Amino acid sequence: MKKSFSVYNCHCYAPLIFTHQGASWIPTMDPDFRLPVTATYGEMAPASLKMLGERTTLFERWSPKARLSPAYFEAFFASAAKAAEAQGVPLYCGEYGVIDRVPPELALAWYRAIHEAFEAYGFGRAAWSYRQMDFGLSDPRMDSVRPELIRCL
Repeated sequence: MKKSFSVYNCHCYAPLIFTHQGASWIPTMDPDFRLPVTATYGEMAPASLKMLGERTTLFERWSPKARLSPAYFEAFFASAAKAAEAQGVPLYCGEYGVIDRVPPELALAWYRAIHEAFEAYGFGRAAWSYRQMDFGLSDPRMDSVRPELIRCL
């Protein structure tokens, strides 16, 4: 008898206002827009509305003075983790990452935060690393942070 195997899969580019800042393919995004990973949720929420045309309710759970942290991602993934646990299936994030317009040190801070949440929930994952196409991890620009980045993948 053939057994089947299920897994819950997702992609994660949250918060999109950070991971896709300056993205040329988003029609409402100013290509020169930049937002540091240290921006508060009070800064991210209006920028998200202006640049992406979306109101992100996850920011509203937190103080406007709060900043991106592993707790943000744990809250972001909580319902998926609960559903996967109820069904007895593993979680897998098949695509996640930060656009190359973000300085390597700031991208690394984002990878650290999401990594902690992945570890907390036991997520399998595969970072989106489209070399020389906006999300490259092996591009020379990432050389200064690569050893630490590899530990977060």
